[in-house]
Amino acid sequence: MDPKSPSVPENNVSTRWKFFRFLDSLLGMSVGIALSAIFAYYVCALHESHLWFSNIREVEREISMRTESGLYYSYFKEFFPSTERHRPVLEVIDHLMHDKITEYPREINTLQRFNIIQEVGIALLYRSLQQLNMFPLPQPIIFYVYTCFFFTGIGLLGLYCLAWKLGQHWTFGLLAASWMFAHIDHSTRAFFAVNLRENFAISIFTVQTFFILCCLTPQPKNSSKANKFLNIFYLECVLASTFIFSLLWQFNQYILALQSASLLATTIIIPRNMDTQMSDTHIFRFLCAKLGIYIGEVPFESAIYVCHGAFSFIGYDFFLQTKNSGLLLLYLIALLLVGIGAIWYFYSKNSIKNCKDFQTPQVIFLTVQSVLCGALAIMTMRLKYLWFPHMAALAAYVPIVLDRYIGRWARLALVIAVSCILLYSQYNEYQRQMNNEQEFYDPDTVDLMEWINTLPDGTVFTGSMQLLAGVKACTGRPITNHPHFEDKWLRKRTERLYQIYGRRSVSDVHKILKSESTTHIILEDSICLHHSDGCSINDLVDLSNGHSTDSNSTRFSTKLVPSPIERFCNKEKIWAALASCGTPDCRGYGCGIVALPTAIVQCQLWLGLVLLFVMAVIAITSAVLLGKSWVIMLRRFPIYRTHCRRPYPEIGMRALGWPAKYAVMFCVNFTLFGVTTVFLLLSAKNIRDFLVAFFKLDVSECILIMAVALVLLPVTMLKSPKDFWPVVLLGMMSTAVAFGLIISGAAIDYNDCSPTMKLPNLKLSNVLLGLGTIRFTYGGHSAFPTIQHDMRDPASFTKSSIFAISIVTVFNFGVVTMSALSYGNSLRDSVINSIQTLWIQETVNAMITLHCLLTVTLVINPLNQSAEDLFKIPQGFGLKRIIARTAMMGAVVLTAETIPSFGSILNLIGSSTITCTSAVFPCLFFLYLSAGEKMSREPKNAYRSHEIISIKDVVRRTHPVTLAALGGIIVFSIGVGIIATYIAVDSLTDEHFNPPCYLKSFFLSNTTLKDKNRNPTLAFMSCCGAGQNISRHPDLGMDACKIPEPNFY
Repeated sequence: MDPKSPSVPENNVSTRWKFFRFLDSLLGMSVGIALSAIFAYYVCALHESHLWFSNIREVEREISMRTESGLYYSYFKEFFPSTERHRPVLEVIDHLMHDKITEYPREINTLQRFNIIQEVGIALLYRSLQQLNMFPLPQPIIFYVYTCFFFTGIGLLGLYCLAWKLGQHWTFGLLAASWMFAHIDHSTRAFFAVNLRENFAISIFTVQTFFILCCLTPQPKNSSKANKFLNIFYLECVLASTFIFSLLWQFNQYILALQSASLLATTIIIPRNMDTQMSDTHIFRFLCAKLGIYIGEVPFESAIYVCHGAFSFIGYDFFLQTKNSGLLLLYLIALLLVGIGAIWYFYSKNSIKNCKDFQTPQVIFLTVQSVLCGALAIMTMRLKYLWFPHMAALAAYVPIVLDRYIGRWARLALVIAVSCILLYSQYNEYQRQMNNEQEFYDPDTVDLMEWINTLPDGTVFTGSMQLLAGVKACTGRPITNHPHFEDKWLRKRTERLYQIYGRRSVSDVHKILKSESTTHIILEDSICLHHSDGCSINDLVDLSNGHSTDSNSTRFSTKLVPSPIERFCNKEKIWAALASCGTPDCRGYGCGIVALPTAIVQCQLWLGLVLLFVMAVIAITSAVLLGKSWVIMLRRFPIYRTHCRRPYPEIGMRALGWPAKYAVMFCVNFTLFGVTTVFLLLSAKNIRDFLVAFFKLDVSECILIMAVALVLLPVTMLKSPKDFWPVVLLGMMSTAVAFGLIISGAAIDYNDCSPTMKLPNLKLSNVLLGLGTIRFTYGGHSAFPTIQHDMRDPASFTKSSIFAISIVTVFNFGVVTMSALSYGNSLRDSVINSIQTLWIQETVNAMITLHCLLTVTLVINPLNQSAEDLFKIPQGFGLKRIIARTAMMGAVVLTAETIPSFGSILNLIGSSTITCTSAVFPCLFFLYLSAGEKMSREPKNAYRSHEIISIKDVVRRTHPVTLAALGGIIVFSIGVGIIATYIAVDSLTDEHFNPPCYLKSFFLSNTTLKDKNRNPTLAFMSCCGAGQNISRHPDLGMDACKIPEPNFY
């Protein structure tokens, strides 16, 4: 109907139109509020999915606030002490203004130095709500974190209003907000860095930009009085939001300077009592070093910024992902239209008719500001979160050009449709993210914080800036430095304190620490053992001291000289490095060597020697591949350059996902349990032989199993036996002695035993069982990634592993060749009983027993820790730990009593789990990680750098020879492993298997041997020869020999 028709009064049409506009605006406001609330919830859900924040312990929540986040939280925590009585607000504020804890013993005003007004505000809000007592409140830390997420919602609401104001309709805000959801990794970092200053400041800055656009909106000449008051209100909002922004972020002056340039203004808001110019000179040096135009030596304080990942250049994946969603293309179109319009206007003084929408003051201001922010973001990745809202607002504005082609309503429908598509596609991603449930896990740091809380109040700590921020947040103890690096005095002090990672003598470091009032230092393996790449803390300290780095990098300095002094932190880690060689799987070798000669005889000696060589080659290959896989992990995923508790499962996760991680963890724990059982059985057997030989006591092995377990149980209660380097050193020495004595004993027996030596008939089952024993001997791969991670130069692990396994192989060939040629098929489960020189036999017996007893304390410890982690048992010593570790030892004893034959268990784990960890997994994971790294370097696949690749991608990006060789190892190992595992399980029930101990009588078989004429010194000896009745002591006859077992093989 025509609005000007006489039947419809004009004022009725105007009133109706205003009503519809009111409803449209109300709908737009409702959509904006709903989107902001959903966005805040989304960020909160991601944070919960990553950490399980609502269910972990308080100390774990505090530790999860890494680096400077923990420092800022510590000031909020001061309003809520651990005691029940709250300190008065004024007292807390006075303490913050006269703080001697943060930079002990220097007193600082934290309210002036740091931007912690938000912590004070949130604390006051919480305490006010407590006083009102209107509804139950969560714990202070939960309230604090959720309030931080609320600010992310404010930021999205500000962007929504900004885009609405720019396009004069709320659908523009809907499109801009949709891009915030679709690119949440690039739009906010609040879900993994909760309370960083920019998380608050950028939200307020977006709101402030919205009010500036309101002020820049042209007003008609005859505007009403209400509009004038509204403009004054907008101006006051700009002033208020700018002031708040300047309080929230230490870099506010730089951002406001850019905004002032965008507005062609000459002044900026400068906070009262701001730091002097000298405090910010490092920023200029940082920019010069970043652009490669700095002349001279780059100082430590600037180099540490250049090397920080957050200050690196923005990644290619940012542009690739924004291109795929259409955001980058529309943003570039907006820049192009504004640029063309500006150039045209500059030369003709007239606007382009079709570009008028892009020549308004609001659009030009936002475009200039976005370009300046974009320049900063490209140079410093951390600032991409400042740039992204500008991109989204301008890109959402571009569809306005469609009005003259398809009409306003069609354009609105198109924008809504595109927004819905973006949100729907992100919902699928949201479901995937929520299904990927994780939990915060850092027991080492938890233990550290709990231990610090037990120290006297006067202790003062020095360490890395990041860790000390956590120390202050969790314990409130005095610290000497922290991550808020915007103070010249603190930067110089940090450079001095970081000499703990430099090549300085102990006396020099002690003088520095004493002058800074330090009582305790915290050294981190992730820093001290980090590989040299020119940017590690070790390298930066070396460069600041004028010393050559380990990699001879000259990135920041060319005037370097080598230093003969050992790195200070390495001096403190020598024994820790030695202890790392004593990890459980590395130490299974002493047990495997006593059974290895039998395995070679099972394979008819010469075939056995060939298989031994083949298994050694596979072991070396898989060790090298594991080493290369971890190096790839360090290159692709910087998170692993710091502390990593279980590197091997992490390799599996990055290669093939969570199922592979759990498969590795199962195999490792199953192996640990089996190795512990084998050690316990072998110890009991050797002790029994020792008692018979010297005391004529024949004690049941079943009883000795329980006796040994009871003796070792108190030792297993210790937290970390692997730190006891004497245990490691003594175990290594005992194994070396046993090596030499076995070869010597077999050589002495050779002349008497070799003439009648025979080999058993070749059987496939025997060969496969022998392969299980050989595999057990080379079963240390589970510990290799952990050892490599602790090395100063992880890339050199491949050479070390080749050398170590080669040395072991040489010893293996010596032992098995001499033993097999001397004893042949008279060998039983252990070569020890075949040695016929008593003192050699029992010395070897004692050495291997000592090795086993010492190693059980190491092997069972990670098994206990895994069980305690699974059942959420507290880290400290207590009743729950006693119960858990006693139960674990009881399970080991029950298994040993059920299968009282160490050879059977050894074959089983060698054929099954060790085959996986020492052959199948290394080859498989390397293929996927290597192909994934190549794929991530391809520009079109850069955004998929963290995805699990397909087998098709592996085949395409792997050399055919490599693929065939590693594929052959995988297929061979899986095939042989399955068959050997079946045979090993089947052998548990054949005629050679001993029945469970609890089906036998539990008492001493004889207090003394019945036959008094039997020579006790030669009892329980496996005599040689085809009839197993020949010994070097013929005068003793059969009394010297164990009962023959002609069907043993």
